Amino acid sequence: MADWPFKHADRCDGSVLRIVPSVDFEGHAALSTEDGAVRVSAGDLPQVVAALYEAAGLPAPVILDRPEHPVLDLIPGVSFEVRNRGVEGIRRPSATESGTLWEAATIRHFAASLAVLADEAEAAPHPAEVAELAAVIRSGGRDMLQGSGAIARDILRAGWKREPRDG
Repeated sequence: MADWPFKHADRCDGSVLRIVPSVDFEGHAALSTEDGAVRVSAGDLPQVVAALYEAAGLPAPVILDRPEHPVLDLIPGVSFEVRNRGVEGIRRPSATESGTLWEAATIRHFAASLAVLADEAEAAPHPAEVAELAAVIRSGGRDMLQGSGAIARDILRAGWKREPRDG
């Protein structure tokens, strides 16, 4: 989640756009500058975002609702799992059916479900980072019964911190 208020400063004149949840209207975002403010309803956000992209000369983004319960069994015989900071499609022995026609809403929900898995994969620690932390824990020579506080202090003394990594 974003830290509120989200602020964006104009590089040309320094004016600031602020975005916060509306306190007056539930389900609205409040956008303001020094010159005024506007509320945008949640239902209008996809159109507003698409217009911002297009105004900046970019193609409109594909905007999908984030499903509470991802559906990942749309393709018979294939399952999807987060593995090594990626999403693996695993084909089970039962072959996929051919000639299946899905409604557009079903395909969008499936795509959104895959996007949720992709977010989980990106949030997973990098394997090299896990190996580095494991080495710090092992090199501490502490008995696990000594408590997590002592182990945490050893890790922090070793200078471990989580940093974004590519790949």
